[in-house]
Amino acid sequence: MMSPSLGRLYTANYTLCLPVLPLPPPSPSPSAAAAAPPPSPPPPPPPPPPPPPRPTPTCPKRNS
Repeated sequence: MMSPSLGRLYTANYTLCLPVLPLPPPSPSPSAAAAAPPPSPPPPPPPPPPPPPRPTPTCPKRNS
């Protein structure tokens, strides 16, 4: 035997869980297929950044 508050809680939880249930796939209709473009392939990964330029070797200064 459920108390009114428990029943309310149960129905609230049930309605909250309803959107989580998987929905049946919509029947494919030509208008819907035309309206929704096919998913585009993921863009290629960006090229790796060029390596940092090496410091040019400097000639050692002479102690004058």
